[in-house]
Amino acid sequence: HLQSRDERCREIDMSSLMLDIGCKTKEEAKKLVDIGTSVYFSSKFKEFGEGLIKSKALDDRVGCAILVELLKTFDECDFYAVFSTMEEVGGRGARIAAEAIKPDVAIVVECTTADTPVTSEYGKVCCMNMGPAISFMDNGTVYDQKLVELAFKEAEHGNLKAQYKKAVCGSND
Repeated sequence: HLQSRDERCREIDMSSLMLDIGCKTKEEAKKLVDIGTSVYFSSKFKEFGEGLIKSKALDDRVGCAILVELLKTFDECDFYAVFSTMEEVGGRGARIAAEAIKPDVAIVVECTTADTPVTSEYGKVCCMNMGPAISFMDNGTVYDQKLVELAFKEAEHGNLKAQYKKAVCGSND
């Protein structure tokens, strides 16, 4: 999903592949695995590195887990959690829910790509371990600036890290 249209249509060059094993340095990686070690993709949930996890479909699963926790504790106002489908193909599921509920405010809980050792500063979407990435816009929506500012104020008030999602890419519900 990070490839250009041209890249999707040609063979992947082996030298451009990278495997994240949760290490911060080459020396740390060499202590864990030898050059030439066979690898394969396993989609089972696993913790690795310092506070990192991996699994398939994390963005939607993490979003659902956050909403479930909010449903358990949120009582300050009417709160609806929507677990929708079709986000990757136009947000049709969320659109139907929004038209039925007609909320005053909608907050999308989603994951995004993070930095890698080879990502240029320009190409970074957000940085790992720097808190949630808060979007100001994507390819489908320009978000309400007051809500974006409020998110950062609340993070600061709670002494939590937060960062802007730097890339304007993709589209959300």
